[in-house]
Amino acid sequence: MSSNYPSSHWSIQKELGSNLPKFDLDPSSGTKFEEIETGVHLFTNPNATGQTIMLSGILHGDEDAGANIMDKLRSELCDGTIDLKRNVIFVDGNLRAAHEARNTKDSKPGDHRYYSKDKPLGIEANANRLWTIDDLKKEYESYAGKRRRIIASAINDILSGGADASEVRATLEHHDLHQSFKVPKVKDVRGNHTDDSEYTYGMVYDSLQFFKEQFSSVYAGLVLSDPATAQTFAGYTARELNATAITAELGTIGHPDHLTYADKLLDAFRQILQGMEPAVAQTPPDTWKPIEAIIRKPGVENFAFYNADQAPELLIGKPIEPPVDFIEAKNLIAIPRQDGHYLIQPGQAVLFANDQVTTGDRAGLIIEKLAA
Repeated sequence: MSSNYPSSHWSIQKELGSNLPKFDLDPSSGTKFEEIETGVHLFTNPNATGQTIMLSGILHGDEDAGANIMDKLRSELCDGTIDLKRNVIFVDGNLRAAHEARNTKDSKPGDHRYYSKDKPLGIEANANRLWTIDDLKKEYESYAGKRRRIIASAINDILSGGADASEVRATLEHHDLHQSFKVPKVKDVRGNHTDDSEYTYGMVYDSLQFFKEQFSSVYAGLVLSDPATAQTFAGYTARELNATAITAELGTIGHPDHLTYADKLLDAFRQILQGMEPAVAQTPPDTWKPIEAIIRKPGVENFAFYNADQAPELLIGKPIEPPVDFIEAKNLIAIPRQDGHYLIQPGQAVLFANDQVTTGDRAGLIIEKLAA
C-alpha cells in the first residue's frame, strides 16, 4: 500500500519522523477520517448505526496478520469500496517494534515482538501486558508504556467526545488481532478430524455467546478470560470501557496457513462495516475455560515444560520444545514453580506455552474444554 493511505506503514513512517503527503477520501461516500494520535485512526459516517468497531494490531511487532487486515480495510474505506455503516477505530500498536520486524532480514518469530531498546526492561517491553488496574497507575518509561498511554488517552478522547467524533457511539466491539508462535492443526486438537487448517482461536471477555454466534466461520476455539485480572489490551477495553472484546490469534507467526483465517476475518469485517451479518459456520467453535496461569517466577531452576511419565517431581522425560499452543496432557505435564510443580491433568491443555518469556510474565495458561 502507498504511504499516502492511513496504513500501518503510514503510522510507522510518521512515528519515525517522516513527512507524509495528505490524502483524500472518496467524497461521494460521506465517510470522514481523523487521525486522533499517531497510529490511532477514526473513520465515521453520518449513516453509521450500532456499536463502534475497534480493530487493533501489531501490539507485538512481528505479528503482521492483523495489520494486513486493517490496511486493506483502510484502503477500501478511502477509495469508497466499503460503504461504511459502522464507525470504526484502527489502532496500530508497537510501531517501533513493527518497524524493526519489517526491516530485519533472517529474523525468527519472537525476535521483534518488542522494541529492541525495551527488551532489557522485562515485562515493560510487552505492549499487551500493561493493562491491569495496577499497571494503569504506573508511568512506565518503556516505549511500550508510552504507546499504552497514547492509545488509552486517544480512545477515551474519542468515546468522551473530545475528538471530532460526535457520531461515535460510546460502546465498542473490539478485536485485538495477534498471531501465536505455533498453533496446532484443527485435527490435532479435536481428534477424529481431517481438517488441516490451523486451530485459530480467541480469548473472549464476558462475550462468549456473541463471538460464538457472530464469528463461527473464523474461530475454531474460544477461550474464556476474566477481564478483572486481564493484562491485555482487549481485557482492558472489556473491563474499563464495557467493550465486547476478543484477543484474536490468527494462526502461527509467519506461517502461510494464517492467510486462510486472515482472509475469513477480513471478509467478516467487510460485511460488518457495511451493516451486514458475517457468514455462519456449520461447526460452532470449541469453548475452553481457564484453570490456572503459569507464571515464570524469579529463582526457579529448570523452568521448562515436561511430559512427566513418572512422579512429576522427578521431571522424567524430554522437555517439550516451546513455544506451542494447546499442549495436550498425554500423561502429566509438569512445569517447575517455587512451591512445587504445575500439573496438567488429562483433558486439559496448555495455551501460550513458552518457557523463554521474561521473568514475571505468563509462560502458559492451563485450560479445560467445556462441554458442547
